[in-house]
Amino acid sequence: MRPFVYVPMIALALSGCMANRYQISNALERYGLNSNQAGCAAEFLRGHLSTGQVNRLARAAHDFGGERRLTVGDLVRVAGSVEDGEVLLQTGAAMLACKVGADIPIGRF
Repeated sequence: MRPFVYVPMIALALSGCMANRYQISNALERYGLNSNQAGCAAEFLRGHLSTGQVNRLARAAHDFGGERRLTVGDLVRVAGSVEDGEVLLQTGAAMLACKVGADIPIGRF
C-alpha cells in the first residue's frame, strides 16, 4: 500500500485518543467557568489532552471542590495535583490564552 493511504487511518485512530471539545467544555462549566470561557479553553485544549487526562482532571476537580464552583486559580491548582505536567501546562496555558486567568492573584500587596 502507498504511504498516503495510511494517513487517514492513523488520523482516525488518533482522534479516538483525543478529548472531545464538548466533553472538555461541559466539564469546565461544571467546575466554574462561564460558557464563553469554557468554550475557548476547550478549543485550546482540544487535541492537547487525551480523554484520560481530561477524565483525571475532572475527577480531581470534583474531589477538590465537591459541589462548589471552582475559581480559575483552583482549577490550575487542581491541574497541578493530577501529577501530569502536560495537564498543568495545557490547563494553565488555556486559562491565560482565554483571558480567564485575570482573577489569579500574582502577588500579595
